[in-house]
Amino acid sequence: MGVSYHNINHPFNILGQFPWLVSVEATNFQEGWPLCGGILITEEWVLTAAHCLDSEKPEWLWVVSGEHDMEIDEGTEQYLLVDYFEQHEGYT
Repeated sequence: MGVSYHNINHPFNILGQFPWLVSVEATNFQEGWPLCGGILITEEWVLTAAHCLDSEKPEWLWVVSGEHDMEIDEGTEQYLLVDYFEQHEGYT
């Protein structure tokens, strides 16, 4: 069973319910492709799994916050370019 990145029609799926969740995406600056989820730990830092960034460069990524349904543009999305990332020194 694959992972679905779109809105699941569920009565508990409320717009804005989890404002700290973000999508870490590869981008060509016109569209994005989800790589992993992440969480905002400060206004400027996102925490995600280290393996999500294995083959990536910061200039190829953006973080999307305010997304609810990836199939439509709701006007709540914010696209933030990635300047820098660090992988944990213990990650192999």
